[in-house]
Amino acid sequence: MQERRVSVGTHSLNVAVGPENGPPLVLLHGVTRCWRDWFPVLAPLQAAFHVWAMDHRGHGKSDRANGYRVEDYVSDAVRLIEEQFPNGCFVIGHSLGAMVAAAVAALRPGLVRGVVLEDPPYETMGTRIDLTPYADFFLQMQSLAENYTEESVPQLSERIGAIRIGAPSQPKTALKEIRDAASIRFSAACLKSLDAAVLEGITDRRWIEGHDYRSLFPRIQCPTLVLQGDDAAGGTLTKDDVEAMKVAIVDLCIHTFAGCGHQLHGAHTAAFLSVVLPFLAGQHA
Repeated sequence: MQERRVSVGTHSLNVAVGPENGPPLVLLHGVTRCWRDWFPVLAPLQAAFHVWAMDHRGHGKSDRANGYRVEDYVSDAVRLIEEQFPNGCFVIGHSLGAMVAAAVAALRPGLVRGVVLEDPPYETMGTRIDLTPYADFFLQMQSLAENYTEESVPQLSERIGAIRIGAPSQPKTALKEIRDAASIRFSAACLKSLDAAVLEGITDRRWIEGHDYRSLFPRIQCPTLVLQGDDAAGGTLTKDDVEAMKVAIVDLCIHTFAGCGHQLHGAHTAAFLSVVLPFLAGQHA
């Protein structure tokens, strides 16, 4: 993968681009991460596609920007896809990236040939966030991003591992007790290059402000694969949002990963690929 800068108006994004082995495929990571979050699945995806994996604004090596609402990330992705892929592309998004991918597919139906939505959080990160462990988690991550990113990755990993999370009615558990050391270290490396302002929109409950995502669902015309994590294991896509998708999206496949949480492509790579690769193959056969 070769990194390059791509202008999207007032700022530029860092994008990692692979060899031209097939039609273009854009990968959109989740909030606080970077394009390298896709490492576990890059090799099989690159074998059949021309992969473009971008860092969102304020993440990784992309520029800092004014505004970190979901709508702002959507604007960047629309601009990139309009300018780089006039003949269309496929898109896979995880978490925030899945919300962005769905919006791009709705807003530019002629440019998205197929889309994979990996556990988009929608209301879990909106009106429901105070009922979940994520409210506490992002408040503590914001504090680390504002005060400790000058520390080394091992030092920051220790702090992230010590974050205690849990829903309001549940006992809190240290992150290091439920995530492996390698994933915590990756979170620390990503946090060191994150604009702390990214987290403000989440912690002040304005992240999905102006993003009427359910009105977008009927506008998605391309084949759509939705990957739903298990809410009992940390999955974020609610049953209500899934039902809304079933009613509104014309060409929809839904796969639920029993016993799997939010990080499907990273923590359950083989299962992820066993569903995603056949879906994509069927769209450009």
